[in-house]
Amino acid sequence: MAKHYLFVCAANVDRSPTAELMMKEMAEQQGFDLEVRSAGLFVVAEDGIPIFGASRSVQLTREPCDWADEIWAMETWHVGIVVRRYGQPAEKVKSLDVPDHFTRGSHQLGHMLRPRLQAILESPVASDGTPP
Repeated sequence: MAKHYLFVCAANVDRSPTAELMMKEMAEQQGFDLEVRSAGLFVVAEDGIPIFGASRSVQLTREPCDWADEIWAMETWHVGIVVRRYGQPAEKVKSLDVPDHFTRGSHQLGHMLRPRLQAILESPVASDGTPP
């Protein structure tokens, strides 16, 4: 049974979609059975107008949160929002501590994410394929 991971950042423009793509690639290369998605906390403003730069981004809702076995937020403050706003248990939502100072396509972002994503893949929960 595939393990489900959700990556979350503020706008789903740079960090969480990059983590999603990298995790899919790494999991496939290493033979892990994973399904991966990403979403943003603030893709759509309260008035329903998309945030600048987020036209292809996915707004976080409860459905992907409930779908995920683990939710990986880019920053610690994102964790609290996911737990409170989307009713997720605190132990399911973790922070990767990836700050929001990267530009689109940044090599530095990939270099920062790769060891963090590898650690997730190597965790006992990921290797035995069972949900937390």
